[in-house]
Amino acid sequence: FIAVMVIAAAIGAFNYFSYERFSTAYGKTFKITLPDQSEVILNANSSIKYKKSWNTNEIREVWVDGEAYFNVKHLNRNEASIKDAERFVVHTNDLDVQVLGTSFNVNNRRHVTKVVLSSGKISVAIKENNKKIFLTPGTSLEYNPSENLIVKKTIKAEDESAWKQSKLVFNKLSLSEVAKIIEDTYGYKVVIKGEGLENRKLTGTLSIQSEEILFAAIQSILKVEIIKDKESKTLVIRDK
Repeated sequence: FIAVMVIAAAIGAFNYFSYERFSTAYGKTFKITLPDQSEVILNANSSIKYKKSWNTNEIREVWVDGEAYFNVKHLNRNEASIKDAERFVVHTNDLDVQVLGTSFNVNNRRHVTKVVLSSGKISVAIKENNKKIFLTPGTSLEYNPSENLIVKKTIKAEDESAWKQSKLVFNKLSLSEVAKIIEDTYGYKVVIKGEGLENRKLTGTLSIQSEEILFAAIQSILKVEIIKDKESKTLVIRDK
C-alpha cells in the first residue's frame, strides 16, 4: 500500500512539474511565447497552463482561467488530412476551443465563457452537451452553463481585445457591467450608490494604462464620484 502511495505521489509530482504555469496580478498583462512559437497575451487576474514541451504527435493544448488573446501558429497544410500536432485546443471550465491557426480572444470569468474570433476559423465544443459550434471572423459565442444559454452574434472583434493596447471599448454598457470589469481587472469590490445609477450607460474608448486614468474618465463621462478605500479594497460610485 505504501509503495502504491509513493508511486502515485511520484506520478503526481511529475505531472505537476511537466507543466508551465503563468498568472497575472490585478492590473497587469503578460505576453507568453508557447513551445510552437504561438503567442498569448494574458489579461489581468488570469492564468494559463500548458506542457513545457510539446510532442510532435500530440495535440497542442492550453488551459485558461480568466482572459487571454491567442495568435496561433498555423502548421496544417492540408485540411483534408489534419494531424494531431496541427490541432490547437484551448480548454476552459465549460468549453474547448479548437483551431488550426488563427487569432481569437477567450474570456472565462464569472461562470460565463466568451470566445471572439479575429481571424481564421475555430470550432467551439460545449462540454456539457458535446455541441459543436463554428465561428467565422467577427463573430462571438457566449455560453452561460447555469442558464444553458448560448448566444452567437456578429461584433467588432478588435473592440473585445482592445485591452491588449491598454484600452477598453464601451458601447452603451451599463455602470453595473462596467463595475464587474473593474472588479475582475483591478480586484476592487464596487458598490454603486444612487437610484438608477447602475443603469447609466457608458460609451467610448478609455485608457487603462492605470486605474487612476480609467476612474477619472468614468467620473468625467458619467458625472459620478468614485471613492476609493485602499484598506478594504472597495470602490464606492455615487452621483456628484
